[in-house]
Amino acid sequence: LKRKDYDGALEACLFKFAEKSAFWLYAARIAAEIYIAKGKPRQAQHLYEEILRQEALPWAKLGIGRALVEQGRHDAAIEHLNEVIEQHPEQTDAYDLMGRAHLERGDREKALEVYRLAVRATPSSASRLQRLAFAEYYAGNTDEALKHLERSVQIGIKSKSFDLQALWVLAYEAALGHYEKKLVEVQRRLQQCM
Repeated sequence: LKRKDYDGALEACLFKFAEKSAFWLYAARIAAEIYIAKGKPRQAQHLYEEILRQEALPWAKLGIGRALVEQGRHDAAIEHLNEVIEQHPEQTDAYDLMGRAHLERGDREKALEVYRLAVRATPSSASRLQRLAFAEYYAGNTDEALKHLERSVQIGIKSKSFDLQALWVLAYEAALGHYEKKLVEVQRRLQQCM
């Protein structure tokens, strides 16, 4: 993987998985992620299903949900992810995938509902707050969106996964509302990130 030889890494991982040698489950998980990254979610799904036949692991169930979303099989993904959440409520990434599936099939209200649940489950997750905020923003719920974006900035501005788009939306809304004091604050935060 360090050499970016994904085909070689995939082959090595699949060999470890087939042989059930040391770290075979980890190798299978990496192989499934490589399949997803290569745009082959169906192969990833089959691998996750094989892992589940060997051992019932929550991350493999989540992987199947991800593969279904990547294939555009949104209804199947939502049904599967509902089961994952019921059986393994600690798998909060299932909410993210389910929200995405609802958005991609055009059900914005259901996506908002799911993203709100995700934020309630993990209130200190800046990325989940941002996901909810952007969904609220595109739904026209500007006040709610700005509230969540502000919170995400407070929590996660130093995080590597922080999406700078949050600051741009705050700056844009501050400029529209002629909130000069707010705009100066956003500029200061942007400079912190640079």
